[in-house]
Amino acid sequence: MSVFSNFFSRKENDGEDDISIDVEQEAASVPINQNEAMYTAPVEEPLWGAAARWSVYFIALLAPLWFLPITENPVDGNKIFFVSILTLIGCVTWLGMTVHGGAVRIPRFMPMYALGVWLIVYLLATLFSVSPETSLWGSSPASFFHLLIGGMLAFLVSVALRTTQTVRTAHALILISAGVVSLFLVVQSILGFDIFPWEFAKARTFNPAGQWNAVGIFLGFILVSMFPFLAGSARLSLLKRSFFMILLLFVLVGTVTVNYRLVWLDIALISIVYLAYAYSRASGQRRMQYAMGPLLFLFVSIMFFLSQDIVNLFYSSLNPPIDVTPSVSSSWRVAEQVFRERPILGVGPNEFGYAWDRFKDPAVNTTVYWRLQFATASSFVTTLLTTTGILGFLAFLVFIGSLLWSGLLLLGKLQPDNPEHQYVSALFFGLLFLISSWFFYPLTVITSVFAFLLLGLFAAELNAAGIVPHRVFIIQGDSTKGFFIALITVFLMVVCVVGLYIRSRKQVAAIEYGRGVEAFLARNAVNEAENFFRRAVVLDNTRYEYYDAITQTSSIKLQRVLENAANQPAEELRESFQIALSSAIASAQTATEVNPGNAMGWRLLGQVYEMVVPLVGGSAEAAVNAYAEAITRAPTDPLLRNDIARIYMIQGDYVKAREALEEAIRLKADYAAAHFRLAQIAIIKGNVDDAINSTERAALSAPEDVGVLFQLGLLYYQKNRYDDARLIFERTTQLNENYSNARYFLGLIYAIKGERDLAIGQFERIQALNPDNAEVRAILENLRAGEEPLTGITPPLTRAEPPVSKEGKEIEQEGVLEESQPDDASASAEE
Repeated sequence: MSVFSNFFSRKENDGEDDISIDVEQEAASVPINQNEAMYTAPVEEPLWGAAARWSVYFIALLAPLWFLPITENPVDGNKIFFVSILTLIGCVTWLGMTVHGGAVRIPRFMPMYALGVWLIVYLLATLFSVSPETSLWGSSPASFFHLLIGGMLAFLVSVALRTTQTVRTAHALILISAGVVSLFLVVQSILGFDIFPWEFAKARTFNPAGQWNAVGIFLGFILVSMFPFLAGSARLSLLKRSFFMILLLFVLVGTVTVNYRLVWLDIALISIVYLAYAYSRASGQRRMQYAMGPLLFLFVSIMFFLSQDIVNLFYSSLNPPIDVTPSVSSSWRVAEQVFRERPILGVGPNEFGYAWDRFKDPAVNTTVYWRLQFATASSFVTTLLTTTGILGFLAFLVFIGSLLWSGLLLLGKLQPDNPEHQYVSALFFGLLFLISSWFFYPLTVITSVFAFLLLGLFAAELNAAGIVPHRVFIIQGDSTKGFFIALITVFLMVVCVVGLYIRSRKQVAAIEYGRGVEAFLARNAVNEAENFFRRAVVLDNTRYEYYDAITQTSSIKLQRVLENAANQPAEELRESFQIALSSAIASAQTATEVNPGNAMGWRLLGQVYEMVVPLVGGSAEAAVNAYAEAITRAPTDPLLRNDIARIYMIQGDYVKAREALEEAIRLKADYAAAHFRLAQIAIIKGNVDDAINSTERAALSAPEDVGVLFQLGLLYYQKNRYDDARLIFERTTQLNENYSNARYFLGLIYAIKGERDLAIGQFERIQALNPDNAEVRAILENLRAGEEPLTGITPPLTRAEPPVSKEGKEIEQEGVLEESQPDDASASAEE
């Protein structure tokens, strides 16, 4: 390992004297206290210390590469478990080393204290969250537990790596890992070779480091952390220089392959800061020598930032995924609304989705993303405003401010050609890049882990080089203070062991859940899937997703019981019905208790009650109550108004149904389901002519309102006024080419008029927009066979829902069990 740890080191110092720097203006002047005088570092590192150090090494090398195909989130889910376990093991072994050595040695680095303050405030936001369990144990890297793991990792690195040699070994392992990530990009994304056999890993944009743009951020961090070594690489041996240049080339190619615009902007900004540092600390020929590399990267990053459209032409075959997050303006609007209700601590970590549902701008309903519940704002920083409130955001700014203050003081005293100082500046600029990514991108596992890892390496390097001091606490058996230190140390060891146990249980639960998802999607084995989900709940009862999955499988079983009622004995039918219904209701209710702020959990409960409205007394009222609870949590979601209107229609309360549907249309003017149901109400009430007259007046006052036009076309269609309906639907599709339901009825009219080719054209367009719709496929088969389009298909106006559930390119919020499931027959994009 020494080959890599000394990779950038050189013996000569070009006449420059090594200097000791005092970042906090205390290192050189603070007298050694009695504890420090009494403390003597062990000559040989104990086994405890080696275990802690190797935990850090494994994280540095394997965190970007680690994934397992055993859960529903094979990359990030398993990566964060890997880091959590190694961090907890490392902390336990380090605490064991302190007990063994009789002393606790901690760097006196101000940003680490500020990080502790931020984590305490984060804990308060968790305790007062709208859903404390979700905020505490959520699977995202922004949950309190995982952010605490990040803080523990930073602390572990700062205390476990005691020498510059160990810090540089960890840094070299990060570079090796980045080289493998870059090589993976070249082989799979550019050359198109599949490296792993699993289906999810065969996508051209798959990478074990994580999401596509997160990979770009990781590689961008590697690039800027190599700035200090660019000038000194000429003095390395041929082998080391070749390795350095190959690594640099691969990382640059990987960054270009991802081609994330904001990464180039961040590289440009860091390049400017580094150039200012190089110009201020070097002179003459050395100034240009140290500025040449970063200056080149500045120009390259500006070129790629300004030439995104041109560069993307060469990577069109990759079809990179679009990160869909709210716009900055929408994120701020949600934060403003949260400040009015919960200004101090926000809604709680991991609960941005709750705030989004409650406070999103109704204008979002005009976009293709209106069905999505966003789990994060436009960036991690804008998410913090909503989830941790003013207090949490200020604590975060204190942490960032202390880090910037310490780093900028440090830069003013470093020498660019001093090998030790090169490592210090490399770690600082890499850390600055990762932290700055939090301001423009949501928090991901890879960016979170390496930000905290770099913070720990930065503190460890400063401490090992004598730049910042350390504090020593001696554990003495005859001292009250020593007793309490020993007691706290042992207590923390126990806490870490308990954390290991709990986190391991949750990981096993995630594995069981993943097996259930695989059984359901791959084999349609509902009973087997439900058994796996129930095992997951036994191991981890804090994840509402597990209860939702049980609700869905129980609902499927309930539906099958109802479909096969004629073939079962009465007693057996009654027992099967009660078991399936009880299971579905119990799991749905528990999901609402685990995460009471989740509107979709209440909607799922309402859907369960709705299934048995004709069979169980009081179920209609229970469904209405559940949908009403969902509406209070997502008041701008038109989907929920349509749900509750459906129950009102079943109850025969058409006045309330119309009110709910009109509210849905107010929230989303082109909402096909609401217009469809209003037309059905007019048909049921026998006042189609009156409805036509009022809708015609509405169309005259709003001639480009596609929702009103669609409703008018439906009414014409019902009255067999096909010529009028044809004109209306053609106008509707001109205004909105992706209005699939309008094209559906237009295609039927073409078929009625004998214009079969035009009808086929309409349904082919619908199929292109909704490739999984089985009914559209059946209609096309009928038309091509010369039959009536609705042969074997229920007429559309007699159904409860419009024939096409999704308009055009709308993105639906689907559960894991709904992925890849076809419809039955009956970015970063910003909005």
